[in-house]
Amino acid sequence: MKLYMHPASTTCRGVMQFIAEDKLDIEMVNVDIFTGEHSGEAYTKLNPNSLIPLL
Repeated sequence: MKLYMHPASTTCRGVMQFIAEDKLDIEMVNVDIFTGEHSGEAYTKLNPNSLIPLL
């Protein structure tokens, strides 16, 4: 399972904390929201809403 996230995003922090506390084996993929990667074609194919986090 993958978590598409950015560590500076406040909406991602709760999910990342849950994963860390429960020691879940989740691959974290950093989506650079500062360069607009979440609005790029590759990410919008995964999530048409262009929002993070995406599990």
